[in-house]
Amino acid sequence: MGRNALHTPEQVFKVADDLAAQGKEVTPNVLHGALGGGSMTTIYKHLAAWKEQRKQLAAPVPVAMPDSVLASFNQAWQIAAQEAAKEVAVIREAAEASVKESDRNLADAILTITRLESEADEESAKLDSLTGDLSNIKRAANAAATEAAKREAALAATVEQMQKQLAEQQTALQLSHDEHQTFRQDRAEEVTRLTADFLARFEDQAQALRTVKGEADSLRSKVNDLNGQLAIAREEEGRARADAVQHEAIARQAEQMLSDTRRLLDEANAKAFALTGQLGNSTGQCEALRAQVQSQEALLKSITNKEADQSKNNARTRDKPTGTDPGKVKP
Repeated sequence: MGRNALHTPEQVFKVADDLAAQGKEVTPNVLHGALGGGSMTTIYKHLAAWKEQRKQLAAPVPVAMPDSVLASFNQAWQIAAQEAAKEVAVIREAAEASVKESDRNLADAILTITRLESEADEESAKLDSLTGDLSNIKRAANAAATEAAKREAALAATVEQMQKQLAEQQTALQLSHDEHQTFRQDRAEEVTRLTADFLARFEDQAQALRTVKGEADSLRSKVNDLNGQLAIAREEEGRARADAVQHEAIARQAEQMLSDTRRLLDEANAKAFALTGQLGNSTGQCEALRAQVQSQEALLKSITNKEADQSKNNARTRDKPTGTDPGKVKP
């Protein structure tokens, strides 16, 4: 009886690449079917190596923040990072706990599958040995029958005894074969149950990843809303410039900050789009998005406060009595 085939990493990688190129989900069961069978332990090991290789190939290139932007947003960035770190810590702890639990369940499943495959191989080896013994017994029986035919009646009793022994051994072999079939069936059902349980936990992990992606999409939506508010703030800032020439320097600085912010938002959107298949980088990108949202909110609040101060100054200027000595009017 044959044993499970052991596939090389190159064979498993090639089939996994073909499945991924076709847009199909690459799972141990799908690989097992595409390879035409084989050891599940070997497939799990090579699949893990393939996924790790894909992560390394798809690793994003870090983008350094310009010094001008870093100097402008340094204080706001620190405040926003502290607030965002609290939310990210909760998400990271939940994700790490889920990943650790999945890793433990996967390790347990692989150990169980390895043990079951080893036991099956041992039983297969025993069956092969019994089959060889049966062949030897049959050959011995044929030789004995030939010799008995030559010796005729003198060896008839000996032939009958040997045939009886052969029948007993065949009965014992049949019983052993039936027990082995029952054992293999029980182990196959156990492997199927463990595989289904692992796939269910894997789906839960995938759902957690989709939840993180949803949070990133929500942050992108909030960023877009802030863009609209920043556009309104720019219009109000333009009207404020008409009232006071001294605000031109502030407006130019705000324009530069807005331009840098949009560029950072474009980079953040590109990073957030890559979040779909990168669970390990999703937490960091969410943190960056939250920090940028907090930075823009701080910028918008700063511009609003400046406009309010300018409006108060204009109101005080309009309320000054005509002909009054400016030196005697309280600011």
